[in-house]
Amino acid sequence: MSLPLVAIVGRPNVGKSTLFNRIVGKREAVVDDLPGVTRDRKYAEAEWTGVRFMLADTGGFIPTGVKGMEARVRRQVELAIGESDVVLFVTDGQEGFNPIEREIASRLRKSGKACLLVVNKMDKPGKRQQLDQFYELGLSDPIPVSASHGLGIGDLLDLLVTRLPRKYSRPGKAGLRIAVVGRPNVGKSSFVNHLVNEERLIVDEKPGTTRDSIDTTIHVNGKKIVLVDTAGLRKRTKVRESIEYFSTIRSTRSIQESAAVILITDASEGPTKQDKRIAVSSREYGRCLVIAANKTDLISEVRRAGLVDLYGREFVFVPYAHIVATSALTGAGLDKALHSAVSSVAEAKKRIQRKKLEEVLKDAVERYKPPSHGGKWVRIYGCEQKDVSPPSFALYSNDPKGVGSDYIRYLEKNIRREFGFAGTPIRIYPVRRR
Repeated sequence: MSLPLVAIVGRPNVGKSTLFNRIVGKREAVVDDLPGVTRDRKYAEAEWTGVRFMLADTGGFIPTGVKGMEARVRRQVELAIGESDVVLFVTDGQEGFNPIEREIASRLRKSGKACLLVVNKMDKPGKRQQLDQFYELGLSDPIPVSASHGLGIGDLLDLLVTRLPRKYSRPGKAGLRIAVVGRPNVGKSSFVNHLVNEERLIVDEKPGTTRDSIDTTIHVNGKKIVLVDTAGLRKRTKVRESIEYFSTIRSTRSIQESAAVILITDASEGPTKQDKRIAVSSREYGRCLVIAANKTDLISEVRRAGLVDLYGREFVFVPYAHIVATSALTGAGLDKALHSAVSSVAEAKKRIQRKKLEEVLKDAVERYKPPSHGGKWVRIYGCEQKDVSPPSFALYSNDPKGVGSDYIRYLEKNIRREFGFAGTPIRIYPVRRR
């Protein structure tokens, strides 16, 4: 299940990034008094009264002449509106109504999307007259806020959560969803096409051909599988255009919606920082992971022989991931990558009896006791599986804060050695003994 998307739109320098930071609760977006600071688009998860949503901060509409302004307004607004479930249209209460905002409001009305009109910088009393002029836009009642001071933000969010869809799930085909992700031009569409055995997706050497997430259904051993070919995930510093920005959001949401992720990398280049960021993202969302070292047809036999070991060292932070050498051109390794993803999902659904789990943990603790914390010994009293997909375990202790990340990794290795869980992350939460 993916999160609903809320897009913040407006002309430059009205306080969109400040509002974004205020809602998210931390300084995520770059904020400056100069217009047009937000070039690399930002998005983050936010929560209000238990309702979670994804918030997108878009760049301002910078006019470059009449034609340029109209084209940019039309492009940015349509993309933002098209992707979002709710739009926060931010205006400047100090400067007042601006003609650019009339065009934005027109697009919003025609879209039929839920929209809240936010009048920012209303931090001084006696500004009712400035507020009234925004009724001319023909949208919702203007909502006065001061993003920099936090005034009116609670009222705004109360209204926002009432507009969000409560049960938000991607409509479409049922089946086991597997997201095929990676940087642009690493062979994602070729990978899917070869498995489907038809030219379902456009393949081109020019990076960024796939702009949207495309579902393709196949059947393997009687099991229905939906392969989601996603737009390439670029480094944030390279996400210059709105269409690439929203493609990145679609890819992130595809990871959220899928049970497993096949990360396609370019073996001729080797693992990159962006490949590793995508792997971390799959881990954070608790998704099973297969790493495909693709384009092996372009490297020597000697390099192919050491490929799995190289990737194991580079992706040491996801030691559970399956690593498969593939070639989307020849089809080598593609079936193995797919079957690894399917088996990982089965592993993620396993449940372990508490008695067997505690026997393994007891032996592990006897071999290596947790270090002391705050001048006292840390004791482990038991462990219990609480959830699946990903498998999650409560670790009972007299001092949960004293159970460090190194010791949790040690216990995780013991659990995996005994019970498997290949391909899926597992989570261990130290909690105080009841």
